[in-house]
Amino acid sequence: MISTRAQHREADIRQSQLSTGIRMEYQLEGPIHRPTIVFLHELGMNLREFTPQLEHFSPRWQTLSVSLRGHAGTSLPSRPRRSDLMLGRLAADVLTL
Repeated sequence: MISTRAQHREADIRQSQLSTGIRMEYQLEGPIHRPTIVFLHELGMNLREFTPQLEHFSPRWQTLSVSLRGHAGTSLPSRPRRSDLMLGRLAADVLTL
């Protein structure tokens, strides 16, 4: 059973079409006038891994968590190549967002 808090967090997940050619799922919380803490997951995970960290940090800091290319609700290019999954491409997606 999904908790009410988890359901609320799930409702806060957004998607954006990026100029890098993918649709990225992300969650942005906290005061906009504060510095941003960015949470990036490892291979095979997604932004949902950071729920405890978001609950802790977002009251005082702006927090951004993302699902990287090919993970959860974030797409891959229509004809992905090996270079589409290189670290530089993943970083470009986050910076573009």
